[in-house]
Amino acid sequence: MAHRFLEHTADVQVECRAGAFEDLLREASGAFYEITLEHTSDDTSAARDIDILGASQEELMVRWLHEILFLLETERFVATRYVFDESDEGRVKALLEGYICSPEERAQEVKGIAYHGLRIQEEPDGVSASVIFDL
Repeated sequence: MAHRFLEHTADVQVECRAGAFEDLLREASGAFYEITLEHTSDDTSAARDIDILGASQEELMVRWLHEILFLLETERFVATRYVFDESDEGRVKALLEGYICSPEERAQEVKGIAYHGLRIQEEPDGVSASVIFDL
């Protein structure tokens, strides 16, 4: 699994690679937290459930990241461990373990995740995605 940041005019574009779609969601979440937090902890003292539906992997990716953003903005929840109960073409259900961050840990604000420029593609060794975070 890996991600890298690409040049983009006003927002942040990230390219992620992983062996499976669930791992791609983890990697995109890691990139999100790298943008929004000064640093992260391995703390797992809090937990949240996510259950999302989508018509495609692209829609699932955007809804997943919007949920991660919502939890950070409303509860300051930061996921550090992801336990997937279900992941298929139309649904992702997972338990997120993590912690509540302090306001001082916050870095850059992400306003949303763009459908524009979003790409998920099967690769010989897994799956890749290009995601644009709206700042």
